[in-house]
Amino acid sequence: MINKNIVFIESNEFTRKMVETDLLKAGYNVAGVSSYNEALEKIKEDSFAVIITEIKTKEFGKAVEVIRKFRQKNSESRIIVATNYDSITQAAAALNEGAHDYIMKPFNLHELRMVIENTLEMQKVDSEFKDKEMSAFKDEVTRIYNYTYFEETLKIEINRSQRYPSQFTILLIDVDNFKYITNAYGKETANSVLKMLGEVVYAGARKSDCVCRFGPDEFSVILPETKKDGAFIMGTRLLSLIRQENFIGLKHRNELTVSIGMSAFPEDGKSHDELIETAKNALKEAKSLGKNRIVFF
Repeated sequence: MINKNIVFIESNEFTRKMVETDLLKAGYNVAGVSSYNEALEKIKEDSFAVIITEIKTKEFGKAVEVIRKFRQKNSESRIIVATNYDSITQAAAALNEGAHDYIMKPFNLHELRMVIENTLEMQKVDSEFKDKEMSAFKDEVTRIYNYTYFEETLKIEINRSQRYPSQFTILLIDVDNFKYITNAYGKETANSVLKMLGEVVYAGARKSDCVCRFGPDEFSVILPETKKDGAFIMGTRLLSLIRQENFIGLKHRNELTVSIGMSAFPEDGKSHDELIETAKNALKEAKSLGKNRIVFF
């Protein structure tokens, strides 16, 4: 049975009652409170699937502080941050700290229900993953998320970014010389190298980023709330980390390099296919320019 319990932190009593009433009609069990401390008391009493919190509470002045405190007390609940346009940078910081989504104020009730539905859907995906010994969402070789999980996450990210004037980016990372590595060292070593590469990319990404195996010798990273300049910095960082890594089984440090193609929503496309096509074209351009680099249009 799906857990539909929600804690809603809102200091304005009128807004709190309005949202509570609407969500109750929609079939959710809502505990409306005015502060972080009140929310903690509710969490002690029951299990909550979603916590919706203001960008600032009576106890904390920054969203990241609120998220950290909730993460310390309750790691299972999904956190949605409610923010004004002048606090959008704090919302982005909250996503980096582990929040799962955000909603703009003043509340559009239909929009809020959609955000909650998307959040619960992603929670269901993660729950299914945890319940399976060999998850449908994990790559067997690298043990990071696979293409199926990438597809689910991209769909949710597009839906979220369509609600607001926000951006996200995709990085496609392709091993430049994987065929050579397989032929020179064998499939077992090649798979071991792929696993290490996945670990390097995962460790170099942020908490809010989604790292997946995209293809036989490709990885993808979805970067929420990130424009091209920020994604370029991340891509450059990953290139540097990969260049520095000593991949066990290879004779030389520089035997493995990668090329990266990038696309951004909505600038490079507003659909799954458009975004992937642009990223793949950028990746091809990186290869043609000599490999071992990041390219975007």
